[in-house]
Formats: sequence, structure tokens, C-alpha cells
Amino acid sequence: MGGKNEKTILNYVYAINRFLIFSRNKNILNITEDVIVEYIKKNYLNKRCSANTYNLNICAIKYN
Repeated sequence: MGGKNEKTILNYVYAINRFLIFSRNKNILNITEDVIVEYIKKNYLNKRCSANTYNLNICAIKYN
């Protein structure tokens, strides 16, 4: 993760792990955009998290 500070990297790792736990019963190769949208809605949008939290999680999933 070139140019990222340690805290950002730890946040990305945490975010990716949360998503993997959420999708643990799915084949990682078959995860669709709908699964990602469901995850984001359930864990962030419906809880009214900050835009930064939402964006960090989206970026972490995209990066992975």
C-alpha cells in the first residue's frame, strides 16, 4: 500500500477482515456487487456511519 500510513493500513486490514467474515459462507470468487452493496448497507449506511467510515470500507474492498 504505497504511501499509506500505518493507521490507514490497519484500518484497511480491519475493514477487509470484517467483509470476509460477512461473506464467509460465499465463494470469494463469486461475490457480486449485490453482496458488497448488501454488506455496506447493513453495516454502514443503515447505521449512519460517517462518510469517512463508508469510504474507507469501500476502498478497502476495492483494493482487495
